[in-house]
Amino acid sequence: MGGNPGNGACQKAEWAVVSDFDGTITSLDTNALLFSRLGNKANQEIEEKFKRGEMGTREAMRLHFEELRISQEDFFAFLDNNISLDPFFGGFVQMLKTKGIPLIVVSAGFSNTIRFLFEREGIPDYACIRANKLHFSANRARVEFLCPPFSCPRGEEGCGHCKVETVEKMRVQGRKVLFIGDGLTDRCAAEKADLILARDQLARHCREKGFPYYGFRDFFQAKKILQKKIN
Repeated sequence: MGGNPGNGACQKAEWAVVSDFDGTITSLDTNALLFSRLGNKANQEIEEKFKRGEMGTREAMRLHFEELRISQEDFFAFLDNNISLDPFFGGFVQMLKTKGIPLIVVSAGFSNTIRFLFEREGIPDYACIRANKLHFSANRARVEFLCPPFSCPRGEEGCGHCKVETVEKMRVQGRKVLFIGDGLTDRCAAEKADLILARDQLARHCREKGFPYYGFRDFFQAKKILQKKIN
């Protein structure tokens, strides 16, 4: 899993799609649910601090997995039993593939999660995946962050993966960018995009800051919005 959106027919595409994963492509935020269901009191406190803005994503993820006791087998079983993808996402990917429009899935979560769920659902092997990664040993997991610490353009510790870098790379290549997201880690990247599809926390952020956006319910709706822009 993980195509190269800079090659082949994609070089001719006017648009590129950059999409968040958790809570956008999935029905639920996989990590929030994991910490809620399998974590302890410390995990609950970490999550509350993160929601209040007292702790960045990078620090929160590191501390969460220091507390959690889970094997790789248990992790994938948890995903399999609890997480579903948007039922229209596969059709959305197929449309992008047919038209040669690059798709980059960006996540402050983990490539392990994305690859497992895409393979389970038979999602076409087209998307380039940019995310952090979990390394398992016995009943412990260690987080490997995609970006170095303090690389955040806002001068913060950052998410462990800067989604802005992906949006800016596509724009440097001369493409317009559709960004799709829902959460706190999507704000910076959405602000750099040419078109925003947003819901939940990202939608509230766009309203508060005055950024134009389209609200969306699912990827059937996302597909229709993009088709109007490219046709």
